[in-house]
Amino acid sequence: MKTKLLYTLLSIGLLLPLSCVEDELFEDNTGPVSEIELVINEVASNMGDPIPDWIEIYNPSASAIDMSGFGVYDKPSAIYTFPNGTTIPAHGYLVITCDKDLATADPDIYANFGISSGGESVFLVDAAEVLVDEVAVPGLDVGLSYARIPDGGETFSIANPTKGAANSNTNEPPVIEADTLVTGMLNDNERYRYDVVVKDASGVSSVKLWLETEDEVYYLDMAPMGGGEYRLLLPLLSTGNIAYYIEAEDETGLKTKFRPEGEEAFELSVIDGLAIFQSIVLSNSNPSDAEDIIITVDAYDKSGLEEVRIYYTVNSENSDDKEKIDLTYVNGVWTDTIPGQADGSVIRYYLRATDNASLKSYYPVEELDGEGNVIGDFDHDDATTWPQISVAPLVILNQLVINEINASGDPYDYIELYNATSAAIDISGYKVHDSGGLAEAYIIPASTTIAAGGFYLIETGSGAPQGTFGISGSGENITLTDASDVVIDQLNKENWPGTPLVYRKKDGAELWITGATATPGLTNN
Repeated sequence: MKTKLLYTLLSIGLLLPLSCVEDELFEDNTGPVSEIELVINEVASNMGDPIPDWIEIYNPSASAIDMSGFGVYDKPSAIYTFPNGTTIPAHGYLVITCDKDLATADPDIYANFGISSGGESVFLVDAAEVLVDEVAVPGLDVGLSYARIPDGGETFSIANPTKGAANSNTNEPPVIEADTLVTGMLNDNERYRYDVVVKDASGVSSVKLWLETEDEVYYLDMAPMGGGEYRLLLPLLSTGNIAYYIEAEDETGLKTKFRPEGEEAFELSVIDGLAIFQSIVLSNSNPSDAEDIIITVDAYDKSGLEEVRIYYTVNSENSDDKEKIDLTYVNGVWTDTIPGQADGSVIRYYLRATDNASLKSYYPVEELDGEGNVIGDFDHDDATTWPQISVAPLVILNQLVINEINASGDPYDYIELYNATSAAIDISGYKVHDSGGLAEAYIIPASTTIAAGGFYLIETGSGAPQGTFGISGSGENITLTDASDVVIDQLNKENWPGTPLVYRKKDGAELWITGATATPGLTNN
């Protein structure tokens, strides 16, 4: 039985002969019919790549027939004409291979057309192009043919191919074509897709993959994908030895097993696989000056993880300059912080996971050849190949903004406004309010201005000299409007960091942060 090395991501579509399905469909029911005793006896249109299509012609008469100048086609423009001297013996067979690529190289031997695996008619004509026989071939599953049973009879059936030989309706067990799994191909951290082809003229009832470990014996049903193809996404398997075979059963109850000759099953070992990085999340991949970067890692290893570590350099392409941080496992993920760096800095980094068997894996994935040499784009010893984080200056909003909020100020809560423009702004009649709305707003007195780069402080709360509303320490909507109630700036509760004191990281900048030091009326920079 044929076996080949399995490629895990084998594309099932490669099994289909594409040249066949691209053919135009043609049907011709007109014209005279020859009295020559020849028939199209069997047609194969889907043998599986790279096996070409073919047409078998049968001579049911008691005499040989000269077929010089006869032709076969699926449409007249693609007719193949038999060379002079071609004969077919009494009760004999003649097979013509149909393949456009082969015909390009040798048009005298091969027909320059394919037969659609979805079904179409094929024709046999004599030297005067008079119709001798015509067969409407249905769509066929991989590896089956459409044949007269018995040879030359009136009845066609879906059959197991008998190219150039007598057709038969003998019930045969299914035929399985599969690639073998080998030790080292399966590991305990990854699922693999397994594709097989099963052929049977009477129809396939089921295809099962039987597995036997040290603890149990069980089977998994393979899913029909159409055209005789079956697929299974293997579950995660534990490390150790495993035995397997494939069993296919047809609609009549006949079974076939795919296993080594004379053996009960194939044997292989599932190896301890490298840990898998399932997701890497950075709090900011383009941080601002001195902004810490929180990194959250979801990593998996069936045997367990010993550690997850990040290595990084700052403004260096030399891996010897790297720093390391051991991430902390919290609530199902690994997390820690890369310290903030100055504007213009470039942080280069990679991650390493070590499982309980001391196997190390990397993010990005490091590809190695059989001798351990790096062959991919990432090399953990070469910092020029590491992912990069660029520290960029904060975006400064060129407008009047809410700059700082303190919900636990002493003696009052306060809201600080800042003029981030290059000119003074008249804020007479402007209003500031919390989630209570405009009805509770503090209205800024007439003739009030904020100089370019200047601050304006509004104290609020019970007994405060300005606003009367209190600010919730858990966060709420704080809004600044102009005298016409048009919103100028707002900090939404949803974006509130969740502590009483919040401020823009740099005066007038887009980014809000939390801190311990209040700076009412003073710079945040």
